[in-house]
Amino acid sequence: MITMVARWDPDLLPITRLPTRVSQVWFLCTALAKMLATCASVTWEYIASAAITGVVGLAGIGGSVWSAKVAGGLAAKNLSSGISAENERARLAEKRRVYVCCVTAFGGLIHSMAKQHALGDDGDDALETALSIERGAALTTLLNTLGELMLIAPEDVMHLADRAGRVLTEYSGSDPDAARFREVREQLLMAMRADLGEPVPVGMADAVQV
Repeated sequence: MITMVARWDPDLLPITRLPTRVSQVWFLCTALAKMLATCASVTWEYIASAAITGVVGLAGIGGSVWSAKVAGGLAAKNLSSGISAENERARLAEKRRVYVCCVTAFGGLIHSMAKQHALGDDGDDALETALSIERGAALTTLLNTLGELMLIAPEDVMHLADRAGRVLTEYSGSDPDAARFREVREQLLMAMRADLGEPVPVGMADAVQV
């Protein structure tokens, strides 16, 4: 029985010049190559070339794995950023919808109240009843819309919307009441535009300051 011991040949490439894992692979490849050369009388130059090719191949596989890992991480990060941007757009779109509904509900209640005040106390009872029902429906719509607004709006918009609702429900038809509502309504619109990232028109800002 012949025992063969593979040893590192320092004349080929000093092992200290290779990374630890690559040097281990190199050592195993060269050892196996020497054993095969001894058994099959194959020239050492040919086997050494094959061993070098094997080490380079392993290094290439490692590089491919690393590149795939980096690419996967970048793709995941880009996907996360895209989802966050889409969520933000959806959130702003929902706020815009609720704010538009709120402004429209205020207008609907004002319209029904104006018709009641125009009718006066000497109007037809049936018409007065119909207008009262219309006003109640408009007020219900406004309250429901304000409820939605309270769930998504920032604190300043919430307070101004609540104040506008109180002023409007206490409206008696007098000029001071109308002026109070116009003032708080303009403040509410400015706060809504600011929350949506929309610029505030100069005329609106001047009107509120006055």
